[in-house]
Amino acid sequence: MSSSITFLQTLSISTSLVAAGGIASITLFNVPPLQALPASRALPQIRWLFSRGSHIFPTAAAISSAGFVSLAFFALSEGQRSLPQFLEGCVNNGLVQGYLAAAALSISIGPVTSIMVPTNFELMGMNEEKGGTRSEKNAAVESKGKGQASEFSDLSKPQGKVKNETTKEDDEKVEKLLAKFGTLNMARGILIGAGGIDPQAWEKRNSNDGFSGFDTFDFRRFGTSIEVKSAGLRLAQLEMVDAVLKHSALRADLLDSKTVQPPKFGMSVGFGVADGTG
Repeated sequence: MSSSITFLQTLSISTSLVAAGGIASITLFNVPPLQALPASRALPQIRWLFSRGSHIFPTAAAISSAGFVSLAFFALSEGQRSLPQFLEGCVNNGLVQGYLAAAALSISIGPVTSIMVPTNFELMGMNEEKGGTRSEKNAAVESKGKGQASEFSDLSKPQGKVKNETTKEDDEKVEKLLAKFGTLNMARGILIGAGGIDPQAWEKRNSNDGFSGFDTFDFRRFGTSIEVKSAGLRLAQLEMVDAVLKHSALRADLLDSKTVQPPKFGMSVGFGVADGTG
């Protein structure tokens, strides 16, 4: 497997999985606290969250999807990498199909996002109506009548509170809209995450495939290793038995005498077997 293919695999899979984690964390860890806040404080933070996510996650989906499509093409053997062969592989090559499925799942957050847009725009509209903006820096720029700060260079914190007061009805409306946003957002995370773990993309190479995503374990080599280790273990057991027998023979020789005198310690070790004494 070439280094470029390994790089594409790493980039595509890791990008989709990291993006899935980021998207899911918004629903799991950001939405509940925002629902607990009054609308006057939740709205500017929601606007800030949307401005960040709108640049990060679509880009991640595009990168991972493009990577999976490239891997689908390189899954063909070198002599078969042409458009007609690729189209044929879309029908009868499981590895090509797996990578294309991963690409489709990754980019599918686009249609789901389009379903979310009305909910997002409604929340953004409420924020603007109540005198909120997307960040502290943008609020400062707007207050000076200089338009808006660039979204790409604006890394400031969210605005703490909208200028105009909100009502209890606004609080309830924001909470419901956030619940809808959280559900749709989690769907996006599941889809792009499924692209990163598509099991068909890890299919073992067969005679018609150019390479494998992640080669499965070679159990034949494992079995051979077990046989070699077993043979070594049997040899070690035989050597151990031989050592025990030699030790037993030495002990029997010692038992024929009443006492062994180790010269190093000057101690008498009496076995007391021959004459029955201790």
